[in-house]
Amino acid sequence: MNAASLVLLSLLAQAGPQVVGPEAKARAQALLKEGAQHYQQGAFADALEKFHQAYAVFPSPKLFLNIGQASRGLGRLVDAVDAFEKFVAQAPDAAPELLAEARRSVEELSPKIGKLLIDCSLSGAEISVDGRSVGRAPLVEMVRVMPGNHQVTATDPNATPDV
Repeated sequence: MNAASLVLLSLLAQAGPQVVGPEAKARAQALLKEGAQHYQQGAFADALEKFHQAYAVFPSPKLFLNIGQASRGLGRLVDAVDAFEKFVAQAPDAAPELLAEARRSVEELSPKIGKLLIDCSLSGAEISVDGRSVGRAPLVEMVRVMPGNHQVTATDPNATPDV
């Protein structure tokens, strides 16, 4: 995994045309380098923060591999699978070995997470799982979660709050 992070330092140089300028690309590369250093030291939270910052500056989908690796290191398996799937879907021109690594990671991690099928009859209701918004009803896709108990809420956007 550390070797993959080092390989990723060059990914921004390979990224396709973007609407941002060279300054943004250089800033994102610096953030990516900082993130890779944190990752190699096992400081996954700091690495993840830098990878997200790099993506905000220069939204290369190739950064999703880094985000997935750091999320996995933190035990955030749902976030890791989401990031690896985004990498595969949005960066088809990435190196074949990196795409294969992301696919293997999805296969390895997917059995360790659960999925909720949320059926809400209140169309347009904001659905949250454990306080995190997952979309509006009707939800078409299942919601990934870690195994265990979860709080699911639906909030009617037209309801008047009790005062």
